[in-house]
Amino acid sequence: MSGTYSALDQEAGNVSIDRGLVKRRRNRRIQLSLLVLLVSCSVTAFLLLNNCGWHDDLSSANSVSLDALLKGDYRARHKAISWLPDGIDGEYLETNDDEWFLAKWPAREARHIVNTTITIDGVARTVEHVTLNKQRTHALVSTNRQSNWRWSVFGRYWSIEIDTGKIEPLKAPGENAYMLSIAQFSPKENKVAFVHERNIYVKDIDSGETIQVTTDGGANIFNGIPDWVYEEEVYSGDSVMWWSPNGQFLAYLRTDETDVHTYPLEMFMNKAPGSPALLYPQISEIKYPKAGTINPKISLWLYDAVSNNASEVSVSSFNDRLITEVLWLGDSNLLVKSSDRVSDTLEISVVDAKASSSNVVRTLQSKGSWFEISQNTLHVPADASRGREYDGYIDTVVVDGFNHLAYFSPANASEPTRILTSGKWELGEGSYQVNVATNEVYFVATKRSSTERHIYKVSLVAESGIEQVTPDVEAVFSASFTSDGSHALISYNGPSIPYQKVVKWEANTIVDAPFIEENNELRELVEKLHLGEVIYTELEVEPGVFVNVREIRPSSFSKYTRHPVLFFNYGGPGSQQVVKTFTLDFQRVFAETHNAVVVTVDPRGTGFKGVDFRSVVRDKLGHYESHDVIAVAKDYSARRYIAQETMSIWGWSYGGYLTLKTLEQDGGETFKFGAAVAPVTDFRFYDSIYTERYMHTPQTNPRGYNATAVSDVSSLGKCTRFLIMHGTGDDNVHLQNTLSLVDQLDEKSIGNYDLHFYPDSNHAISFHNANPMVYHRLDQWLWQQHFHASNPDFDF
Repeated sequence: MSGTYSALDQEAGNVSIDRGLVKRRRNRRIQLSLLVLLVSCSVTAFLLLNNCGWHDDLSSANSVSLDALLKGDYRARHKAISWLPDGIDGEYLETNDDEWFLAKWPAREARHIVNTTITIDGVARTVEHVTLNKQRTHALVSTNRQSNWRWSVFGRYWSIEIDTGKIEPLKAPGENAYMLSIAQFSPKENKVAFVHERNIYVKDIDSGETIQVTTDGGANIFNGIPDWVYEEEVYSGDSVMWWSPNGQFLAYLRTDETDVHTYPLEMFMNKAPGSPALLYPQISEIKYPKAGTINPKISLWLYDAVSNNASEVSVSSFNDRLITEVLWLGDSNLLVKSSDRVSDTLEISVVDAKASSSNVVRTLQSKGSWFEISQNTLHVPADASRGREYDGYIDTVVVDGFNHLAYFSPANASEPTRILTSGKWELGEGSYQVNVATNEVYFVATKRSSTERHIYKVSLVAESGIEQVTPDVEAVFSASFTSDGSHALISYNGPSIPYQKVVKWEANTIVDAPFIEENNELRELVEKLHLGEVIYTELEVEPGVFVNVREIRPSSFSKYTRHPVLFFNYGGPGSQQVVKTFTLDFQRVFAETHNAVVVTVDPRGTGFKGVDFRSVVRDKLGHYESHDVIAVAKDYSARRYIAQETMSIWGWSYGGYLTLKTLEQDGGETFKFGAAVAPVTDFRFYDSIYTERYMHTPQTNPRGYNATAVSDVSSLGKCTRFLIMHGTGDDNVHLQNTLSLVDQLDEKSIGNYDLHFYPDSNHAISFHNANPMVYHRLDQWLWQQHFHASNPDFDF
């Protein structure tokens, strides 16, 4: 019977009992033993983790998290306003969730332009961009946008009569000719220039007449829009056509890439999430000029809307040229900057549109550096009553080794009329503007510190000092100006919570206005979060050579704890990462969730510390940058609070290249781990315009290209482990870079690396949820490598 036994059985030692009861008791003993073991292991793990500074994701209501970062919870909002081209009375376009409206400083009195969603032929369409004509009678809106490359899109355009709401489609003649590349109002008349299938058209909105300006656009000819390399490396945008101020002329670039070599991109997946893979990959062929190969042929053309005639204008003595800037200087004069293909020599020409002729007025040599591409030259209109007898312009020039402002007048002047700024500091990125009523030039500069930006003013015509107009505090400001310089959108970008306001410049004063963005929700959120200190310093990497360094500490930082350390770098020529903006990004989240120290270095070659500092990398990319990062890492390795065995580095794009180059040059001595996302591994694989600016061509600098390539795979094999991630559809840094390196590693039987590919993702790696996956994988991979480095005998 169940649960009983006889005396005989007991005497014989053959006890028959309930087996379920025995199993339950045995399980309880096992569970108790496991619990003791688990507690013991947990205590051991805690002590080990605490000893090396590791706290894996100490999440709470007041802690930062990677998921919140990826959802955008920590992103500061920035209002996107568009100043109207004529800059009248501080008018600008602004949008909210419901409408696009015309606002006017200072009260932001609003005039409704169009709803953010419009219904046409029963179809609801989101309005993605709006411009107005000079008369403020019509709006040009775009809908149904489809991304092409980084900047370019195709979309539907509509002309809307603002008062009546009447909508007309903008299209080229013919059936289904609706998808356009760009569309621009004429500054004077109610006309629109637009591009369809790489040809330019001009439509008169009032009469409805459409004129086709060019007819040769097609597979290899681009009119008014850039090809891939000019979009990516020269104009950082989707338009290369410019109306003259009086609307008579339309200048545009014509690009012929017939002889440019083709790079095939394979696409494996359907765009719809969850759809099956394609049976056969789709191949997209891009005309992509690699270093030393044939460049597209570029030429400047002028269309005269009065005579309805288009003609080419010769603007350069270079056969293999780059045209890097086009700017109208009044109604009939055009300033054009062009250079040789390697950016050693720059020519500034002035074109007479009426005569369709040009003259080179300035020729500059780079003298061991290069000419960086920008479109910041500023037209200064003539006004004799204010001391400006001729049309002129403000340009960036090098003064004693630093980038500064100079005024040229008349436009054909070969030397500056006045050097406006000087000193051992540089102009900041972005625009500058002259207030045409007061002759005051407003600009952003690093005068206070190379890691800060403030707004200053200086007189255009009178001898006067430079005056800082933003508060004299640690800050990074930027500005967007009206065309007459009377108003500006001032953005405070850090280090505290960003804000924005529109101001009016008046003589010797700034007339303030209410904030248009304060980021109050972000401010309240950040006040609740546990965030550590961010420290900015300079470190000496060679005698007399100092680099800017940012150190992010966790809120639980202790100088008596050995913290894991992660270096994050970009390091590309002229770039800057160590700047005092507000950032709550992956680096800061990683520091908090893993009790780590995160360091960023701006090595030699980066910007805003003078020509000599950045030009040293010419013809030898990767050498000085990795040297400087390693020097800073050695400094940190000697610090008491750093766990040297966890020293790691990561970066994306050029930062991915710098990661691999640093691991290669270091050979495992300082850095143990690295993660490279979408890296260049050999600049012979990268595009010509970017690469040759810094490296010349492979034909003239073969030794430099060999040294710049990541090729010493035996040295890479000396680090503990590294990770490479790449999108297979990367049109910018081709997958070829990673595959070439992997092949070299395989040939040498080196296997201390991990790979992760993202199907069909471009350089941003965002296709089918790929972007969050990059950061989650990076976070987990680094944590695992760091933990095991600090605790080699611990097993989960």
